[in-house]
Amino acid sequence: MDFAVKNGNVLNIVEAKARKALSRSDIENYIKPDKRTGELAFNADYVVKDLGDDFLNPNYQKRFVLYLNGPESTDIMKKLDLPANLPYKYTSKDPKTKGQIFEGTIEIIVKAVNK
Repeated sequence: MDFAVKNGNVLNIVEAKARKALSRSDIENYIKPDKRTGELAFNADYVVKDLGDDFLNPNYQKRFVLYLNGPESTDIMKKLDLPANLPYKYTSKDPKTKGQIFEGTIEIIVKAVNK
């Protein structure tokens, strides 16, 4: 994760990629197929490592923003074909909440920047 920022009740998780090519496997730390269903899901395990309680806080609307920077960024954005929202599910490993399941939806925003 490049950075995370809270803006009011919105938690923005931001990743920037400057590449000539990018596939879903290149962003698998964030978005990958669910092991049981095969449907795309947001990888909360990866984000909770860095953000902890901020990500799990149900009062925050969650947003993943992927910036693509490069001459092919618009094409890459189209090929990724990511949905506007994805589900996430996280089972707590923290001793205070161990086993508790946190789940919800995160908004997905992909921005192509050609500079």
